Amino acid sequence: MFIPNSVFVDTNVFLDDILVRQGKDNAKRILELGVKRLIRLCLSSLSVVNISYIARKAVSAERMKEIFDLYLRYFVILPDTDMDIYDCIRSGNPDFEDAMQISCARREGCLAIITSNKKHFTPYTDIPVFTPEEFLAKITE
Repeated sequence: MFIPNSVFVDTNVFLDDILVRQGKDNAKRILELGVKRLIRLCLSSLSVVNISYIARKAVSAERMKEIFDLYLRYFVILPDTDMDIYDCIRSGNPDFEDAMQISCARREGCLAIITSNKKHFTPYTDIPVFTPEEFLAKITE
């Protein structure tokens, strides 16, 4: 059974759950692994800001605070540093947010990245990248 002790969760996985998008069930299962403390889930501080910004049209500010209060106490919120920004500039990744998340995950020593959009991560990191569905299948092998 594959259960890495430290996993980075991409912004879109969190949004799949909050915005009830396709993949929400698997996203919720991933987040619940963190709530149950079965896996150490990491999220960048930039991701928290982006989640709030993107979800603001669909979710009230009060509800967003409730969601953050529910989940974020179980996540390790990684700071974004000046070195992460320099890594992003040099990374070749055209998506700055994803490059920032990769840099944070690498710095923290995360053993996997979970994202709904592997093509923005896989070419730019040697950290194993999984969709929520792939990750859940892998840990139940």
